Amino acid sequence: QAYRYRPTIEEQTHQVCKNLTNVLEAAGTSIGKAVKTVCFLKNMSDFGAFNGVYGEYFTSKPAPSCGRYR
Repeated sequence: QAYRYRPTIEEQTHQVCKNLTNVLEAAGTSIGKAVKTVCFLKNMSDFGAFNGVYGEYFTSKPAPSCGRYR
């Protein structure tokens, strides 16, 4: 079986936030103007790590609304 690299929750969160920032900027707005976010985590035990990275991008509001998916 071949080794498959699996990015950490921190790496995944950084990438998603970078992508979101780029899309919003291309549309003429910014991540700072977001009024709501909904985030889905496979494991809620990842929330602390996720939230630490999320807070680097969303420095004021909104707080993430998170749920677990299967």
